[in-house]
Amino acid sequence: MIENIGSGFGTAFVAIVVATVTNRISMQSEQAIIGYHAGLLVSTIALMVRFIFASFLKWKYNTSN
Repeated sequence: MIENIGSGFGTAFVAIVVATVTNRISMQSEQAIIGYHAGLLVSTIALMVRFIFASFLKWKYNTSN
């Protein structure tokens, strides 16, 4: 359930970034691609931040057999 909520917020956040960037520039097809690139950049940066935080997690091994 938490994954679905996170996915919804992530999608909404990327859509907001794309809409904001495309509204600030004129709506020509070549320049509208800049908005989608900005959305991709934001999602890539978020993914890298998640990997950095995930690297600090400690693995718990099940030692009871």
